[in-house]
Amino acid sequence: MSGRNRAWIAAVAIVTIGVLAGSQVGAAGTTIRLATLIPDGSIWDKALKQMGDSWRKASEGRVSLRVYPGT
Repeated sequence: MSGRNRAWIAAVAIVTIGVLAGSQVGAAGTTIRLATLIPDGSIWDKALKQMGDSWRKASEGRVSLRVYPGT
């Protein structure tokens, strides 16, 4: 993955973490919905979904990411 791609994914992560910090994650959990212009199945789409899996595992299922590519 190139440096530009990593920087883009890092920026998305920072914004998302900021949103999470501003809200309280309850016992039922939180689903973050992210609509993007990136094509479905692209390397960026796969990276975002992988990031979402990492968040779900790190939060023990309380935080999940739903990516809507190509919207």
